[in-house]
Amino acid sequence: RIGWALMLLVLTGAALGLFGNGILSEKSIVREGSSLFFERFTRHDSDTEMAIRTQHRNGILTVSLSPQFTESFKVESVIPEPQNQTLRNGSTVYEFAARGQVELTFYLTSRKAGTVRSTVFVGDTEFQLKQFIYP
Repeated sequence: RIGWALMLLVLTGAALGLFGNGILSEKSIVREGSSLFFERFTRHDSDTEMAIRTQHRNGILTVSLSPQFTESFKVESVIPEPQNQTLRNGSTVYEFAARGQVELTFYLTSRKAGTVRSTVFVGDTEFQLKQFIYP
C-alpha cells in the first residue's frame, strides 16, 4: 500500500509540473511594475523560456543576466531581438529599443543539473531566481 501511495504521489506531482511544465513549476515574480515568468523545475539539456513584461519610458531597456544564470542556461534566442549584447562585469547585458508596455521572451536550454541561484536585472529592478534542473 505504501508503494502504491508513493507511486500515486509521484505521478500526481509529475502531472502538476514537479518535473517540468505545469502549475507547480510555473513561477512569476512581480517587482516595481515589472514581471518575470520562468520554470522553477526543468531537465538538463531541455528547452525552457523566461518571459519579461515591463513598462519603459526611455528609449533603451537593459536586461542583465548574472554569470550564474549564463553558466546554467544557454540563450538560444530572444524575441524581440536586442539592439546590442555585451559582457559587463561578468554579466551578459541585452539592450532593447523600448517604449511603453514591453514583452520579451528568452528561449533557453539548460546546461547543467542541480540547484541554480541567479540574478536577472530588468533595468534597475533585481529579480532573484531559484531553479532546479533535473539530471
